[in-house]
Amino acid sequence: ELSLHDGQIRRITNDLNSYLGVTLTSDLNALVTIQSDRIANFWTTSSLDLNDTKQLTSGIGDKGSEVLGAAWGPQNVIVYGSTAGGSIDVWALDLENGKQKQLTTDPLPDFKPTVSQLDGSIVFVSKRTGSPHLWIMDSDGANARQLTNGNTESYPNFAPNGKWVAFVSITEGSPTIWRLQLDTGEQ
Repeated sequence: ELSLHDGQIRRITNDLNSYLGVTLTSDLNALVTIQSDRIANFWTTSSLDLNDTKQLTSGIGDKGSEVLGAAWGPQNVIVYGSTAGGSIDVWALDLENGKQKQLTTDPLPDFKPTVSQLDGSIVFVSKRTGSPHLWIMDSDGANARQLTNGNTESYPNFAPNGKWVAFVSITEGSPTIWRLQLDTGEQ
């Protein structure tokens, strides 16, 4: 709200939703706006029958999860970035029983996971040290450790053999594609 009398500004809303347009009554005692809220859900479909579609999750939450990443892991588990716990963390969804489990609990963002099809280990992006770097952890979230220490690393993706991870490194504003050998740490 902007006061025409003294130019003071006052916040009316205090949330993470988007508001589209605003109009006031002629007596200036009420306003109307459109509040929009995004909801992200997981769906699966058969590659053989695109009509065989199933919704796996439902409910409010995970605003912006489309940019937080998701990866299909072994044993019918989807690993994904989510805001469901209040901050941006890595979660797992067991497709057999529908249970979700939070794998990271760091107050700084953990997101964009990729999963090894061999052992289920997870490489993800974390800002725990201030800048986005690649980290690795066990499939249950244990034994997290930092893998890279450049300027900014993101978009990890496991090789089919599970021995290396491709990723994007941004140095001096230029993104380049790198490969990280997991057993030696060589880039």
